Amino acid sequence: MWTVQSGNYASLTDWEPMFSDPTAQWYLTTRNGEKILYIEADATNVEEALALGKEATDLSVAQASRGFRVLEMLANTKLVNPPDSIVRVFLADTRQKISPGGNKSLDLGEYVEQTKEADITIDATAPLLQEVMDWCEAVKPDPEAEEANGSKWKPGWFTEITGGNKEFKKTILFDTTNKDYHNVIAKTLSKVGYRIIDRGSIDPQASFHLPRLIYRETSADTISLFHTLITRRLADPSRCCIMIDSSRVVQEL
Repeated sequence: MWTVQSGNYASLTDWEPMFSDPTAQWYLTTRNGEKILYIEADATNVEEALALGKEATDLSVAQASRGFRVLEMLANTKLVNPPDSIVRVFLADTRQKISPGGNKSLDLGEYVEQTKEADITIDATAPLLQEVMDWCEAVKPDPEAEEANGSKWKPGWFTEITGGNKEFKKTILFDTTNKDYHNVIAKTLSKVGYRIIDRGSIDPQASFHLPRLIYRETSADTISLFHTLITRRLADPSRCCIMIDSSRVVQEL
């Protein structure tokens, strides 16, 4: 593993020792024998994988671009057998907003497409969102609870979030303490037919049988809340989905 301090991604002196062996080859080889140097920059927020649209805290597209440029230059000048081509991959939440200076903002994916600072942009949140939507589709709500609670939503809360009154195929309680998380998930899932409510929108006594998404700022906090809800019989475990950002805490379940 080779590490470079934050802010030094464009520093030749930090990267050059990595190329001390001029005969080294770290290439992928195509079927026709072409040597490809694959470089991937991971700009995901490790502890906030579903904080959709939030600015990356570890790596910006500008920092990744500087690293790509230096590595490409060193590979072409320091190695005996330079690569035939270089593929730059940027892994990030493509919903991040980039300000180009004026009043309009661009999605990160659109911005990188325009600047060509990466050859491939991968939306790191897409697989996670798909898993959440698959669970929303599969979870079985309690018909009586759904019907009984239908009139208990506080007026105005959902219209304000989603921009209008709609018919929804299922109600999901999103158990979080982060307003940004809630608003993003509510907007995203409402587009595919789900009504997302919060704790303040329903009587706690009526929430036991509702399908429940649980997601807090850290994975440890998420698991702690889930444990409390289950051990105190405040939620139906068969209708709970917890979202964690780190596999290190799975053993706590």
